[in-house]
Amino acid sequence: MLKKLNKKRLIVLLVSLSLALVAGVGVTVALIMTKTEPIENTFEPSYVDCAVLSDTSVDNTGDTTAYIRAAVIATWKKDGVVWAQKPLEGAGKDYQITLGAGWVKLGDYYYYTLPVDAEAATTKLIETLIQTGTAPTLEHSLSIEIVAAAVQSQPTTAAESMWGVTITDNKITGLAGGS
Repeated sequence: MLKKLNKKRLIVLLVSLSLALVAGVGVTVALIMTKTEPIENTFEPSYVDCAVLSDTSVDNTGDTTAYIRAAVIATWKKDGVVWAQKPLEGAGKDYQITLGAGWVKLGDYYYYTLPVDAEAATTKLIETLIQTGTAPTLEHSLSIEIVAAAVQSQPTTAAESMWGVTITDNKITGLAGGS
């Protein structure tokens, strides 16, 4: 009988301790929830964007410093219709471009070598453009369109990995692989 009484007391004691533990945790959680001030997330992500201006400079319209590159697309056009033959750039070809200060041609793109602050612009991409060849027909004329892109300047690995360029001392110096 004494053994049964001790077993019953042990079970009652364990149940009582379990209930006290659950009640203690519940009260603690309730106090934390009522006593803690809410924390507001004030993080605002940056955005990178750019726009080509009429003088061929490129405006960094984003809110962070960025590297800028552009593609110059040349076509022969007549009344908005593009001729299938593409004009060629270079000496003795269809047209020649003189680049503005700070611009360099690497592969198929023109890169502004320095990072451009938010709400600032590059120098003019094209200082002069001279048509040196003749159009396929008298009705066609040389048409140049510029498409620009921007990528954040920090970390520099962003531009290096996105565009395959080499950056030394915050300046685009070449294409990865030495091209």
